[in-house]
Amino acid sequence: MSITLSSEPLNDDQLDFIQEALERYPSEQSVRTVSELDGFFTAIVSGPIAIQFSDWYAALWGGAGYLPKWNSEKEFERFMNLLIQHMNHLATVLEEDQTQYEPIFSEIFDDEQQTSQLSVGDWCLGYERGVDMGGGWNGLPDDEQDLLAFVTIHTLNEEDLQGTELPDEDIEDTIDQLHGIAIALHAYWLQRRAAPQPARAEVRAGRNDPCPCGSGKKYKQCCLH
Repeated sequence: MSITLSSEPLNDDQLDFIQEALERYPSEQSVRTVSELDGFFTAIVSGPIAIQFSDWYAALWGGAGYLPKWNSEKEFERFMNLLIQHMNHLATVLEEDQTQYEPIFSEIFDDEQQTSQLSVGDWCLGYERGVDMGGGWNGLPDDEQDLLAFVTIHTLNEEDLQGTELPDEDIEDTIDQLHGIAIALHAYWLQRRAAPQPARAEVRAGRNDPCPCGSGKKYKQCCLH
């Protein structure tokens, strides 16, 4: 497999392809939406340590035991190219041009009202998963902990809240706050990171090479089929 090292933003057709793949190969614990994937990758490129490909790829599907069996090499290669491109785009704009950073939020359609509204829950859930991949970001100062807590509270359901009500927020204000939080937490860890990230190296896999997904199997016996 050859990875295209691009950092251009994904277009609607490319995002739709990723969404279709996430829906085609789900597990109970897998990332389900492009919005959740965007939050997941935002946290991964923002944190204190570099996350290995095999680790985040397995986590995306809910663990190494849930890796999909792709219909074709072409489908797998396109999916991986788009993931790497999106991750590189996030890393680039957060570090070099924050004016170009735009989180991706899910759009929820209300059948009764025949209206749609953006929802931040998926993105926040993905971001929380990415933080967990980075060891939970222990040691954050109080101010940064408060920023992260604002993300985390939007992942809780009514049972988790146990009577604690979310503040009455305007969705646009919430989106603006999450946008600023992502930039602020990335900047915090960037100043303290031991090594630059993400690693942008070309990945190639022949039929008899170890599969890039990290399963330990040959590529022809794993994601190629």
